[in-house]
Amino acid sequence: MSFVVSIVEAVVDVIVSIVEAVVQVVEMVVQLVMVLLGFDGGSTQIIEYYEVHNIPLFDDVDKKNPLLNSVLQSVIENQDISGNLIYHLAFRSLKGNVKEFMDFIDNG
Repeated sequence: MSFVVSIVEAVVDVIVSIVEAVVQVVEMVVQLVMVLLGFDGGSTQIIEYYEVHNIPLFDDVDKKNPLLNSVLQSVIENQDISGNLIYHLAFRSLKGNVKEFMDFIDNG
């Protein structure tokens, strides 16, 4: 019986050695893939995310001039330039009710 037991032990040892070799090969491949993808466990890698907002550094002076915009809009739409300038001058300094002002413009 000892002869059969020694043969079985030898076969089991060979199978265990083959399984251990396969496991080591798989571990090496997984480690290589992790290193290639940047998931190396040995390094301390910090990934930071930044939000980018498109905010201008300086105000555009041309966009803030409502009178210039009024004249340009009047020329583009072929409207009365002086009427639109008066409207924008009054509307800009208006501190009351907008509906009353619109009624005043419409009714005269």
